[in-house]
Amino acid sequence: MKKKYVSKNIYCMAEAMKLKDVPDGVLPFNIDCDEEMDGYLVTNHYGEVTWTPKSFFEENFTLADSFIDRMQLELNELDKRIGKLEKFIESDSFMSLEVTDRNLLNEQLQAMHNYLGALSCRMERVTYN
Repeated sequence: MKKKYVSKNIYCMAEAMKLKDVPDGVLPFNIDCDEEMDGYLVTNHYGEVTWTPKSFFEENFTLADSFIDRMQLELNELDKRIGKLEKFIESDSFMSLEVTDRNLLNEQLQAMHNYLGALSCRMERVTYN
């Protein structure tokens, strides 16, 4: 069964498949693969089809098949961005900015925290209700 996955904001459809079961004409991601190797038949957003070894695929792609999966991805990404902005705000580079730019970044951080709170509440409601 095909499921939706994402890697660095690039979505694809994929289904688990051994290399030996790949349809004719589909090139493997890595030519030096064993026919019995587990992997995924991947269709990218352009409609191109390739086969990728399981280890590479699972290391680089995240399941995004449901809105809950996508919401969790968004939560994780937003949390990372908040961390990066907080770190920047504590830096000397931040202090070298004009006051207006520092104020705007602080407002942006507050908005990001508000968004994170709302998204977290939504996630809690769909996972516990």
